[in-house]
Amino acid sequence: MGIRPSDLVYEVGPGRGALTEHLVRRSARLIAVEIDADLAEGLRSRYMDDPAVEVIGGDFLALPVPAGARVATNLPFSITADAIRHLAASEARDAHLIMQRDAALRFAGEPWAPESRFSLLLKPWWHFEILRALHPTDFDPPPRVQCVFTWMARLDPPLVTPHHGEAYRRFIDTHFGRERTLRAALRPTFTRAQIERLRQDLHLDLDAPPSAASFSRWLALFRASSSLDRGVGRRRACGGPRTPPAGSPESRCRP
Repeated sequence: MGIRPSDLVYEVGPGRGALTEHLVRRSARLIAVEIDADLAEGLRSRYMDDPAVEVIGGDFLALPVPAGARVATNLPFSITADAIRHLAASEARDAHLIMQRDAALRFAGEPWAPESRFSLLLKPWWHFEILRALHPTDFDPPPRVQCVFTWMARLDPPLVTPHHGEAYRRFIDTHFGRERTLRAALRPTFTRAQIERLRQDLHLDLDAPPSAASFSRWLALFRASSSLDRGVGRRRACGGPRTPPAGSPESRCRP
């Protein structure tokens, strides 16, 4: 995790504290959240003389994540989606999570898998990366599914501002996952001529499924729709006159 001595670490589901002892040594302060009352009490007793450690008994999903915290968690797979949504709505700095590979692919999207609604709704504000695959023998007991170690980190600045966040979510909900081809998916917002212009500007495969279009292209499509809403007209889909930072999704969508 690259923990630094000045970091606040927020550990979710510490259990008996196998990872906790390593995090305590490397961080300035550690908050451990454990839903099992007996396990939480065991950790309190263990660290009762350490003022840098706070143990909270409760449900992670019902508790606010401290601003700037670095989160470490190995949550039950059944609540993975809820956990990601909870973290994405928080002010955490980043999070390292162990999860099922199939779930991780849905959140990661490209370059690991086709984009999904999950990945498109996460990427304007968070970087999500699959760091490595885990072997069943890394666990006790070994799971019956493939697991991976992932990292999500807050983007600063975000690719979509909070002011435009709801509009972006509506755009994705309207255009993604309802049609078999990207061409059909874009028709609620764009005319045929505009779709053709977007195809040229963004090198779109209009006959491919919407999931085949990368996040950078969906971001450009949203910005193009926003330009139309403002009455700007058919500008180039990747934005206005400014030059985006090198390597950013916006710069990569330029032809």
